[in-house]
Amino acid sequence: EPYWADRAALIELAAGRLAAPAAEATGGRQVSERIGRAERLLAAATTRRDLATAGLARLEFAEALCDRGRAPDLAAAAPVLDAARGLSRSPYVAARLGYAHARTRLDLAAGRPRSATARLARAAQDLAGAQRRTAGLDARSALAVHAQRLADLDVGLAVQRRDPVAVLYRVERWRRAVAPLTPVRPSAHPDEALLLSRLRYAREALAQASPPRAADLRAEVRRLERATSAYRWRARTIAPGHAVEEPTYAHVRDAVTVAGQRGTAVLALVVIGGRVFAVVVPPAGRAQLLELGEAAALRLAARRVSRDADAAARGETDPRLGPLIAAAVRDSVAVLDELLRPALRLVGAVPAVVLAGELFGAIAWGLLPSRRGLPTTLAPSLLAWAA
Repeated sequence: EPYWADRAALIELAAGRLAAPAAEATGGRQVSERIGRAERLLAAATTRRDLATAGLARLEFAEALCDRGRAPDLAAAAPVLDAARGLSRSPYVAARLGYAHARTRLDLAAGRPRSATARLARAAQDLAGAQRRTAGLDARSALAVHAQRLADLDVGLAVQRRDPVAVLYRVERWRRAVAPLTPVRPSAHPDEALLLSRLRYAREALAQASPPRAADLRAEVRRLERATSAYRWRARTIAPGHAVEEPTYAHVRDAVTVAGQRGTAVLALVVIGGRVFAVVVPPAGRAQLLELGEAAALRLAARRVSRDADAAARGETDPRLGPLIAAAVRDSVAVLDELLRPALRLVGAVPAVVLAGELFGAIAWGLLPSRRGLPTTLAPSLLAWAA
């Protein structure tokens, strides 16, 4: 069936583009192959008058031309996207977001940052509305992929401007768009509250359990974690008529002021273009933006801390392994602490709220030598924490 063959080719093109490392996705033979495949797919779909597939093929064609990045390629991408303008009004939000991403790249290539910024703001609003109407895990996951690409462009623009508060604002905007957030409070759902209570009890029991009972308790903790996660996916909705307020630059500035009044530093970590950037706002100082280094090195160090800390928490029946695991934890946290040191030095010896994202959200910040004995709160959103 030609239709399904074209759709499969389209999915393969998109998957290859999203999965390829940045160094491989731009320039070289791979991107030239993508351009050729997208052009052939566009021609085939056009011949069969399959307008939906042709529109998405134009999107992949334009993205591949932008990836190669030569002036003639960028000039050729503009009319390709003009022909796909109908995607901006598609009933499918993934198509609208994909079109917004390609158009934003062309805006930036043409030196139109204001147009790009406005387009990204509209895309965030579009995504926030779609998230409130979408309950399926698969659909939300697909939207999150598009959101990450758009968020990277948006936050990257703020990084280029060297505006720390603008970075925080863009991060908040996309976190709110992907997952409308409310202030952290005890669950109002009795079933979820019961699951969370049992999960806390099981974790406390595991921390004090003897080796023979630890295996059963670990299995119970994993079961309760899965049950809690599944419940949240089912229950995650917004009451009819309840509007989620769009975050603004002023909201973020107010949240930073609240943090200062509470004597708490703000530390936000973002990954842009394979590099990690930190926004640090001390309680009595000005916001600062600094670059910490390659994301790959920091990701590896964070995973090592999580792995070693998990091994220490599980405990071992062989007493000879205890000192080895403890030494591994000390070494791994020292390495990560050193990589984060420029930001942690600016934070200082004060309470801190950390917006760590996916990269550092799973580590125990209290283990880091620079944060040992200091209150450190991990928050998904600065606005939620300050509410």
